[in-house]
Amino acid sequence: MKKIRFGFIVVAAALAAVCMAGCVESADAPVTAEPAESRIVIETPEQADKNTLNVSAEGKVTMMPDVAYVTIGVVTQHKDAKKAQENNREDMAAVVQALKDAGLTDDDMKTVNYYVGPNYVYDDDNGRRISSYEVTNTVQLTIKDTDNVGQYIDIAAENGANTAHPVTFALLEPEAAYADALVLAMENAIEKAEALAAAGGFKIAGPINVSESGGSGYYPNDDAVYRVMEAAEAEADMPETVIQASELEITANVSVQYEITG
Repeated sequence: MKKIRFGFIVVAAALAAVCMAGCVESADAPVTAEPAESRIVIETPEQADKNTLNVSAEGKVTMMPDVAYVTIGVVTQHKDAKKAQENNREDMAAVVQALKDAGLTDDDMKTVNYYVGPNYVYDDDNGRRISSYEVTNTVQLTIKDTDNVGQYIDIAAENGANTAHPVTFALLEPEAAYADALVLAMENAIEKAEALAAAGGFKIAGPINVSESGGSGYYPNDDAVYRVMEAAEAEADMPETVIQASELEITANVSVQYEITG
């Protein structure tokens, strides 16, 4: 029986920063400001020509993902390196063909790792020696049918895949959502700045400097991926794997310096 290997890897989303969302923050939401004196920065005439106020604000939008990335693989071992590679090639070919039959294309599958290396054993008489060779072939799947991610995982496991990594939900084109989040962040910034300035007896003249940054990433629990690989290896009955997509939260953070007048 083959050994099943499963790696839990937390990675950052490369397209946009996403995390589990509860609601969308809007410019109409109540703002709880800190005491004005702790937030307003006033420069004296000797230090600068303008009086300024600095604020930071965040904007959030939520969307359902339109793509899932699933990384599956085949690991084989044999005393002969060539035989280990042959076995791996045959097993992975079966996995790929089954996924194509299910609707994925060559563009939806790409190799992300291929490794051949020795396994060692140690004993007092001979020290370290090679006991076998291990071949790992890992493929990333791009699945646009986010309602049936579990189906593709099942197919891969049933046809020879014996290792997997976390499922990542994302947006194919996150730029528009991030732009919306930036707009909300700026709206929240001016609302906060006006409240702080008014508390100190000032008025906002306009922004002087603006900088922006993103948020953090989110990946759902993928224990189901591990369970289906384990069940397939043991040739046990296993209910259909359910991978449920969650809303993605796209965040944008801005820091704004405003000129204020008295």
